[in-house]
Amino acid sequence: MDDHGLPIEVKGQVGSIIGTSLNSFITPFIRYKSGDLATYGSMQCSSCGRQFILLEKIEGRTQNVLILNDGRKVPMFPVPFNIEFEAFKRIKKTQMIQNVKGQLIFKLSVTDDFSFNDELEIKTKMISSVNNQLSISFIYTDNDFIRSESGKHIYFIQNIPN
Repeated sequence: MDDHGLPIEVKGQVGSIIGTSLNSFITPFIRYKSGDLATYGSMQCSSCGRQFILLEKIEGRTQNVLILNDGRKVPMFPVPFNIEFEAFKRIKKTQMIQNVKGQLIFKLSVTDDFSFNDELEIKTKMISSVNNQLSISFIYTDNDFIRSESGKHIYFIQNIPN
């Protein structure tokens, strides 16, 4: 489904996975919102001819989506924008926070050999991959990371309401 609750029918479009299961007569799942995002593939399997919705790709969780200046939503996992970064070899811990549309705060705990070029690589690759619809700022820290109530590290924090 798209952001307005309408079915997606265009190949390559990303939307929320919503399902219905009537297997349980006591508590059926009707229009259950899984919290996952996927890319729509087609309505027919090219191998067997089966006619059901086929997903091209699972994109990630709805709460792990970065909102760009132009309003587009970009999944952050498994790696930000599915880009490989040489700089990540010199990062001990990272946390990304979005408080404002089109802006990302990158909290980093880095090794001694992390350099300005590493920061530049992250900025350049991420910003160019979203057509300059993002600004990135960096905060360097060794222990000022937000944790979940159970104490787990949170990789991405989205503070913009859906």
